[in-house]
Amino acid sequence: MKKVKLLDICNPKQWATISTDKLLKQGYPVYGANGKIGYYDKYNHEQPTLLITCRGATCGTINISEPKSYVNGNAMCLDDLHADIKLKYLYYQLLNYNFKEVISGSAQPQITREGLAKVWLNIHSLEEQKSIVGNLDKVSELIEKRKIQLEKLDLLIKSRFIEMFGDQSLNEKGFPYLTINDVAEIYLGITHTPNYVDNGVMFISAKNTSGDFLDLSEVNYISREEFESAPKGSKPKKNDVLFSRVGSNLGHPVILEENLEICTFVSLGFLRTKGNVTSNYLKHWMRDDFFATQVQEHVKGGGQPNLNTGWLKQFRIIVPELEAQEEFDNFCVQVDKSKFEIQKSLEKLEILKKSLMQQYFG
Repeated sequence: MKKVKLLDICNPKQWATISTDKLLKQGYPVYGANGKIGYYDKYNHEQPTLLITCRGATCGTINISEPKSYVNGNAMCLDDLHADIKLKYLYYQLLNYNFKEVISGSAQPQITREGLAKVWLNIHSLEEQKSIVGNLDKVSELIEKRKIQLEKLDLLIKSRFIEMFGDQSLNEKGFPYLTINDVAEIYLGITHTPNYVDNGVMFISAKNTSGDFLDLSEVNYISREEFESAPKGSKPKKNDVLFSRVGSNLGHPVILEENLEICTFVSLGFLRTKGNVTSNYLKHWMRDDFFATQVQEHVKGGGQPNLNTGWLKQFRIIVPELEAQEEFDNFCVQVDKSKFEIQKSLEKLEILKKSLMQQYFG
């Protein structure tokens, strides 16, 4: 293994940027800061090349372009890669690299050629590179397969929901309408940032509800005294439907599936059903495209959009018979068992990949 400068094994370069009004609907793929953004009638790279996002919040993101592609100036191309360095090997090594040290600028983060001059890498022999790429490719392929399996199971549930309850925007099955206020109590978390402690009662916010289930891997803690003095509306119970009120994931719901002591921040609201809808039906109704579209049309605020709960209370929801809702719930339980096993497998594979990256690249 030898230690080399990144600039000694490639030629980082920014190419001229094509304005968006000149992009085409077909042709050669054009890459911007975060992957493909359109097409053009010319290309500036005959072969695949490695790209580093060099402007904006995603600075340091790594991509590989397709053959015969045009790469815009928002991505730094690592051109003229030395023959004794495999492209995929360098891709994996840079995925593992911490670019924080080479990012400059505050209002507009950027990576420059001068910044990349600070990057040193440990390079294995060509045979070792082939072996490393082979191992990481196998794990990466398995990770992608697990993700596709999860997406298909999500689609299965969504299809079953539509099959049973129809298009929410049309209500062609003629189910009765009620408002959210008719079917659930709406609660909001505390509005002040509490004093955190090393150990105590879990304190969560919108970031903990971005996935399929409530994510408690990274939480803050508040003291028992602060929890006891917090209002009722910040203490969800088992089967409550938690939803994000701010950020890019507005309205996304998850269910609190266990009896846990939890306190919530105001960025997170939750619904407690009144008995005429099940928590699972309510969750999947909120994940329906129709509801998501309506949320985006009724958000408030500019710099920090938020979901207006006054509007939410009056929003109409179709309410099928409880028997039908419970039938759908039972279907979801069976599918969720499969999702749980696949998710656990995915997590193990991602841990394995990180471990291998650390082992190979430090």
